Amino acid sequence: MLKNSNMLIHERTKRKLRERNKVQEFANNINMTIVNKIYYELCSMEDSSNYTVDSVNTLVEKICDLYSSSCIKSFGDAKQTNPVTCNVKRNLSWFDKKCNAALKKFNRAKCMYKLNKSKANKDLLNSSSKAYKQI
Repeated sequence: MLKNSNMLIHERTKRKLRERNKVQEFANNINMTIVNKIYYELCSMEDSSNYTVDSVNTLVEKICDLYSSSCIKSFGDAKQTNPVTCNVKRNLSWFDKKCNAALKKFNRAKCMYKLNKSKANKDLLNSSSKAYKQI
């Protein structure tokens, strides 16, 4: 047991070190020339006190782009996986309007039961489940 515990602590320590390295890499990837440009734009806005919502929005967008580019350089670009389609049954020939209505009723009953676990909601869930299964 002690050996497993030490291995877990070692793995957590290694993970924390990797995270620290990534944080440092993120900080190093921030483009300081863009930071200086943003800083000078902020100073000029403050000095003139003549700024609009659009100018502030563009400045915020520049800051977001700066952080986003640094994140992508440090942590990589997140690739979206294929989403699981929920309409698989609805494309089948036997799944008609009656089945769809029964499925909707069952899902509503399930949601109601999750929100309020009363006897009436449980009975409704059971009856709608049986009705859906019999269609």
